[in-house]
Parts: sequence; C-alpha cells; structure tokens
Amino acid sequence: MRINIGDKNKFSETIKEIFGLYISADKLNGVSIDSRNIQNGDVFIALKGCNVDSHDFINLEMESLASLIINERKNFKNVIKVDSSKKMLGKIAMKYREKMKCKIVGITGSNGKTTTKEILYHILKDEYSISMTPGNYNSTIGMPMSFFTISTSNDIFIAEMGTNSIGEIKYLAQIAKPDFGLITNISEAHMQNFNSINDIYNEKIELLKSLKEDGMAFINMDDVYISSTTLPSNVKV
Repeated sequence: MRINIGDKNKFSETIKEIFGLYISADKLNGVSIDSRNIQNGDVFIALKGCNVDSHDFINLEMESLASLIINERKNFKNVIKVDSSKKMLGKIAMKYREKMKCKIVGITGSNGKTTTKEILYHILKDEYSISMTPGNYNSTIGMPMSFFTISTSNDIFIAEMGTNSIGEIKYLAQIAKPDFGLITNISEAHMQNFNSINDIYNEKIELLKSLKEDGMAFINMDDVYISSTTLPSNVKV
C-alpha cells in the first residue's frame, strides 16, 4: 500500500510537530507500508503483519531512498524508533487531518460502503473539489493512509470506515473527525469478532456519536436498528 501525499508542506509541518524533525516539502513524495513499492522521498512505515514483518526489509538501499523510516527497532539518521508503528500512523494521520479545512463524510455499515462512497463521489464531483478513500482502504491501516491524499484544495473528503472488532470505528472516527455520518445498514455480515448483531450495531453507531458540533447524520429509516437510534443533541438529522 502506497499513497501520494496531497499537501507536502502540511505533511512536512506534521512531521516537524510530532518528531521535531524538519523535512522540506520538496524532499517528500508519498507514504508507503510496502517495501516493494517505495519510491524516492517516501516515508516508510514498518508494520508487523500476521505473516510478514516489514522491519525485515529495512536496508541501506531503503534508507537512501526514504525521506523517513518509522519503525519499532532502529533509531538513527532518518530512521525513527517508536513504540508502535501502527499507532504512530494513526497519530500522523490525525495531525495531518487537523490541518485540512475540508468537510469529512464518514461512511460505514455492514454492506454497501464502497458502492455508497463511489455513488456519492460521482454525484458531488462536478460541484466540489472532492476526494475519497481509494478502493476499500477502510481498515485501521487503510483509512489513515488514505487521509494523506487530502489536499488543501479539497472541499470534501469521503472516508469509508470498516471494522473487524469492537473499538475500530471509534478509533477511525477519532482520526477522521467527521462532519457528516452515514451508516448504510446493520446486518450479520462479518460477525467473526462480534457476539451478536447488537454488538455490530453498537460498533457502527460510534460513527454518528463522533460527529463534530453541528454535525449531520443521514439515517436509513428502512433499517430497524439505525432508525431507532437516539443521537446527541448537537447532531442534526
């Protein structure tokens, strides 16, 4: 997974604020978590997966290509050691998002997230400068990565949010700070880490609970779970 940085000046400011390290905008390119597609000037974030640990692929060639390497093992020159690369990815995405003025539309649900996102994008793209999470980049890694594509020229960013376990929607919403929220539906899809459909509902509804002051929720009145939701008083429906 690799993302081109939407605003390199704002990203440079973000890195400076978090790490105290100045990297000029002209030395920045993209953000990558895959050692196979790293390009000159990329920020590489080393993550440990179930089968592969990308720390194992950090070498001299990568260090010469990357503007910054964030990892959990080494600390020298342009290689910064952190306690958790994944948590740091979220922190950088959150700080970068705070620098952007665009409205954020958060979309989640058991089914139809990607389709709804793409339909909304095509409806709005002729009237607004708009971007969105690419493909199905909706995980606790993919969604934060996608935020680096936002530029200061964007009016709207559509953030697709998925979940595999309790707490992930709340985590993603803390990064996104959405102005608008939409839940497509609640069903028994992807039940592996949930005990009941009520658990799924409680997980998904975190998106609407997280909406900013004067945020707006779009309620699917045909869904028995969503239509019965009581929202905070500051959220418009």
